Amino acid sequence: MTDSPKQSTDHIALIRPAVFFANPETMPSNPYQDQQKPVSEEEIYQQALKEFNGFHQMLLENGITVTVLHGHPDCPDHIFPNFLGTHEKGQAILYPMATENRAKERTPEIMSFIHRHYEILHDLTVYEQEGKALEANASVCLDRVNKIGYAALSSRTHKELALEWGRMMGYEIVICETALESGLPVYHTDLVMFIGNDFACVCFDVMTSGTEEVRKHLERSGKEIIEISLDQLNHMCGNALQVLGKDRQKYLIMSSHAYEHFTEEQLARFHAHVDHIIHAPIPTIERYGGGSARCLIQELF
Repeated sequence: MTDSPKQSTDHIALIRPAVFFANPETMPSNPYQDQQKPVSEEEIYQQALKEFNGFHQMLLENGITVTVLHGHPDCPDHIFPNFLGTHEKGQAILYPMATENRAKERTPEIMSFIHRHYEILHDLTVYEQEGKALEANASVCLDRVNKIGYAALSSRTHKELALEWGRMMGYEIVICETALESGLPVYHTDLVMFIGNDFACVCFDVMTSGTEEVRKHLERSGKEIIEISLDQLNHMCGNALQVLGKDRQKYLIMSSHAYEHFTEEQLARFHAHVDHIIHAPIPTIERYGGGSARCLIQELF
């Protein structure tokens, strides 16, 4: 009898940045990045590093196993690992990135780590030459237990590539489209939604198509749906992740900024499904990187 897949892991990787500032190559698709620099890039980096260390320490204190890898000076977004996805049985997938300096994040050191611990099941990086991106689980939000993937289309999430990924991995792919006030799509699906064992947090308000398909698939798979507003999405409330910590307890990880923008009722509903909600302040990372807590985490199955 085959064991059912796990939704969450107790081992994650973080990438300690060698540099950090608002990446000009990703700004066209990420309106959350602040282009203004009231302080120097070095000051931004030092503050981001302090926040990274605090985030790392919070995870360790809660019994979550963390492997720290090292970023590259040419990669301002290295703190957000989106080039790798891992699966049970020691399998991994390499993903195509939308910009050149993000493709550089697959450094020799990091690739060596991947090859030591994983078999590369699929290498999709060749699609970078065609201008097609699929940025790992930031692009396809996974219900691993029911083998359903949710993909919000953008310049970083190519529709045909997402569907092809589903065929390769035996997942049903549910496609939706989104639009912010600016008209831009949300750049990554993991800002729109996250999935736990038996719940899902979703912003339907930002969706312009596929809304009912997303809702239907979540309901059919037995998830309690906890909805967030567009304002909450803009405050990074959709960018959280369930992991396993001490004694295999379920932890929901988010930023302090996101935590402060959930209602008491929403937090109570999360607490019905997880043992702990943990959060850390990462305002510099959010302001200049345009990503939050879930973006920092590479799951290692």
